[in-house]
Amino acid sequence: MPQAASSARPAIRPNPWLRELTTLKPAHWRWGVSIRAAIGMGLPLALGIVFDQLAASLWIAMGSLLQASAEREGPYKAIFWKIAISAPMGAAGCLLGYLSDYSWGVVTVTMVCAAFIGSIISSYSAALSSGSLQALVMGTVMTGNGHIGPDFWLPALMLLAGNAFYALMLGVEALCFRQRSQRAMLAALTQALRALALARADKQDTDAARRQVTDRLSVLYAQMLQIRAHAQGRNPLTERTAASLQRFDNLFACIMACQDADTLRRAAEQLQPIGQALAHGTRAPASTACPQDPALLRAVQALYDSFWNSAAPAKKPASGVTQAPAQARESRLRILLDRLTPGRATIASALALSLCVAIGFSLHWIDAKSHWYWVPMTILIIMKPDFGSIFARTILRSIGTSIGVILGAILLAVLEPGPSFVIVMTLIAITLPWASQRSYAMYTLALTPLVLVLIDFVTPETHGINYAALRLVDTLLGGLIVLVFGYAIWPKRHERQLVQAFREARKAIAAYLRACLPDPGQAQDNQQASACRRTAYGALADIRLQLQKSLTEPPPAGPEAAAWFPLITSAERICDAITGYCAVASEQPDPGQRAELERLAGLLATASHAEGSQIISDNAMANAPLDGSPESALISTIRSEMAHIHNFAEAAPDTAPKATPVST
Repeated sequence: MPQAASSARPAIRPNPWLRELTTLKPAHWRWGVSIRAAIGMGLPLALGIVFDQLAASLWIAMGSLLQASAEREGPYKAIFWKIAISAPMGAAGCLLGYLSDYSWGVVTVTMVCAAFIGSIISSYSAALSSGSLQALVMGTVMTGNGHIGPDFWLPALMLLAGNAFYALMLGVEALCFRQRSQRAMLAALTQALRALALARADKQDTDAARRQVTDRLSVLYAQMLQIRAHAQGRNPLTERTAASLQRFDNLFACIMACQDADTLRRAAEQLQPIGQALAHGTRAPASTACPQDPALLRAVQALYDSFWNSAAPAKKPASGVTQAPAQARESRLRILLDRLTPGRATIASALALSLCVAIGFSLHWIDAKSHWYWVPMTILIIMKPDFGSIFARTILRSIGTSIGVILGAILLAVLEPGPSFVIVMTLIAITLPWASQRSYAMYTLALTPLVLVLIDFVTPETHGINYAALRLVDTLLGGLIVLVFGYAIWPKRHERQLVQAFREARKAIAAYLRACLPDPGQAQDNQQASACRRTAYGALADIRLQLQKSLTEPPPAGPEAAAWFPLITSAERICDAITGYCAVASEQPDPGQRAELERLAGLLATASHAEGSQIISDNAMANAPLDGSPESALISTIRSEMAHIHNFAEAAPDTAPKATPVST
């Protein structure tokens, strides 16, 4: 029958990639951020209307909006620190308006250089990432609206006032709500581990206690990956959380492996004050563990150190071990510079951004009207290298901006400064934190009308619906420039390259370890160690950049990229441990320990997934007491982190020649 044939015909559906691209992510209302965004937007506008100071109030509202749109989940201290760094950078961007006194060639070259530098420093931390974006965007707005001057310092001060107002609201919240959910979850996990240790010590059924631990660990890992997925750039919170969760995971394994009841009870006694301190936000009493204690008690000590001794200096060698002369060690400044050395991928992204910014600012020679600057501003927002996939962000921004422009045009047509104007702007600001979690398209949909209206009132000659239509054209033009000159002409880095990049990073770390091992009878080559350190940290920076770009790709690419995060942080902790070891390495290390470090370097560089099980199956080596030497401490750290990598990895398809097995 015709109807049957028709029903058997496959329905037309959107391409799977497009469906996943537009899929909305789960989100929850972060009422604290939403309330701050609403007050930070509504109160300055209301006061500006009442006292006839709308221009100044618009810049204050803009400063608050910048912080509300950039805030991510984390402890109050980290958020305050981010504001303290990003706010002055954004205000400094306003001072770039003074470039309007020079020729446009000078303006273009300066902004291109600023974009290159901003792209590089964005890879160092989330605070610098947010600050560099604010500086570049505000600099673009000011150079594109020279009539705002000549006193560009005034909007800079107003912008700082908006940031300060936002920080004040955050401080009020911190005083009223000191408890953070993640801290409570860490405290509950600590108490669950204590209960498991007591259950094993008393020979009771441990199934329920074990499930409590594994369930809480799973929830914390999921929360960490979710926070990481929404983070802008490198996030110190997730770095510390990843380190702590690795210690929790290792402690759980030690509790399950320990058979001595007295050791289990001692561990439970030491865990109780740690859990109480986490619950109340205080510091636990100093641990009394020593290197000769069993592995379980050393694991408790490691957990304590991850919370309260993470910045402690490296331990001095035990008696009988001679520390190398201080003058033979590299300066801290040189080590810091090596850590900050950008990798090739980071430099390539900075060059791509600089090229697109140069094209965007060059449009001023073709169209000098006030609306041209929206093109380079679109380029800057899309191409921030730590923000994620350029292709996905271009499409989502075009979708969100197109709808947002329609909404903004309606607002510009019907709203005049007054109560209705303040109410509508406040309601849109409330949705901004929620929309940023759901989708980048929804985020730009909410942000576009806010920015359109604010800039419309700041630059009176651009009033009206025509201004909104120009914004849509500029956004699409900026997106086209990004797709061609920031994406299409550059080599692509696919997801499978994460495997190769991680292998190369491990090889670089292994070479760094070998370069730091003292060679009996020969002076240590500090220049070689420094070169290897730069290579290792550069490789880690490159893989972090690839990871960050993949996080915003549609599933399954995004979740798979987020799952790499624990492996990368373990590799970074190995690299950091080697750096710390270089400063205290024994001049004449124990031959057996040196041989073990050589073996670990070989495994780190070439071990396959199957061979990795040897690292954690050697219980005799894993539980052997440490002798207090720098080498034994480094051995313990590397073994622990490599075991952690093995636990979170699986065998991957071979993407390299057969002579080099794949390892994740």
